[in-house]
Amino acid sequence: RIFAGFFGYFAILTSLLAQGLGLMHFWADGLHLDLTKKNRLFLVTIVLIPPILLAFFYPSIFYSALSFAGGFCAIILFGIIPVIMIWNGRYKKKITTSFYFPGGKPVLVIIFLISLAVLFFETFLTHV
Repeated sequence: RIFAGFFGYFAILTSLLAQGLGLMHFWADGLHLDLTKKNRLFLVTIVLIPPILLAFFYPSIFYSALSFAGGFCAIILFGIIPVIMIWNGRYKKKITTSFYFPGGKPVLVIIFLISLAVLFFETFLTHV
């Protein structure tokens, strides 16, 4: 039980560090800032203060975010966006490649409809 607690703590900590570094560099690029000591302090502040305040005032937000990401974001990221990308590349832009997933338009439509059905069930049946 203690081991599981340490594992969970370090899993969250390493995720925070990776996301924090990525977001810090994102803001540095977006704001056209060099990574000087002064700018790093500013960037770390704008990256870490909002999640710390959210965690302080709404402690269960992490579990709510996991639930949201697990249901909605995964379906959008792995179900809907790939179908739209393939449809756009194959049938609108006429891009040819050496690999094609078999099935054509019917399979893409089926995958898209299944993804929409999962989103519907996630929205109206599990989060009541």
